[in-house]
Amino acid sequence: MKYLPILFIFFLSSCMVMPEEYFQPKAEGAIVERESCRGKVGADNQLVYELDNVNVNLDVWEHTGKGVTYIGIAFKVFDGGNVIWPDQVVQAYIDERKVNFSAKEFSRLRVVAGELITKEYPVNSIMEKTTSDESETYYESFQLTDKKVSEIRVQQIKVIINGKEQLLSDILFTKKSGVFLHPLNC
Repeated sequence: MKYLPILFIFFLSSCMVMPEEYFQPKAEGAIVERESCRGKVGADNQLVYELDNVNVNLDVWEHTGKGVTYIGIAFKVFDGGNVIWPDQVVQAYIDERKVNFSAKEFSRLRVVAGELITKEYPVNSIMEKTTSDESETYYESFQLTDKKVSEIRVQQIKVIINGKEQLLSDILFTKKSGVFLHPLNC
């Protein structure tokens, strides 16, 4: 019984090696990062465009067990930056089958006193940093299909950053699998 606290602390600070399926992104002008545990472990599964003082992050995932595939788009806005998602229809090809998606709004994600507070920003709204935090995050996810897929290509996403229209390069997400280190307490 005297070792129980030590085992509990070890459990909270330990890691496990686990198999994982993920979508590895690739696009010209963007970098690939690990999304898990603040970028320290797991698969390289997040695409990041660093555009002035705004990062555009994209990732694809499947809902385990249901085979439903989603894409997430987030804007991380730093001091003096702003971003607008213009009204648009984005084209994606899922295993060569064309699908379209569009956003109605993005949600600002803010943690206040340990509680997640969201606020919606409709398409064509200015999303900017309004706090003393390092950055603010705006997020939306889209269901692409209700089937398992192996490859997703996304074309011509437009964003307006600091008043200038940016056209993101074509993006390819390819399903991969591997064994990765995952912390139990992240």
